[in-house]
Amino acid sequence: MNTLIKILSFLILFTNTSFSQTTKILTRQFVTSSNLITIDFTDKVIVKNSKETNPRIYLKIETKLPPQTLDALVKSGRYDYETTVINGEFIISMPKLARKIIINGEEVSENLSVEILLPETIELKTIL
Repeated sequence: MNTLIKILSFLILFTNTSFSQTTKILTRQFVTSSNLITIDFTDKVIVKNSKETNPRIYLKIETKLPPQTLDALVKSGRYDYETTVINGEFIISMPKLARKIIINGEEVSENLSVEILLPETIELKTIL
């Protein structure tokens, strides 16, 4: 009976952790004099007006990875932004997202969404 309880406890614990969703929100503020910002890593963008002088981005990451693994990916720079200015357009990209994450032979999916607080003087464009 004791063995049965241990097995059932393990199965319940394993089932709850293997299918749980991990969510992390990263915040970054950008300094730019451009009136046009382009985001080229996701089209899931919510824009809100802000009284701040610089844009602020909240990146929401949802995945079925354990929290420790997601934290390690963040620390490794997977979600770091790269910015460039081309013809006055401030472009924000995340080139490391192009790399697939494979764990135990399976590709890990990530759901990314962005909320951006923009001053009224800045326009946003998304490309994907």
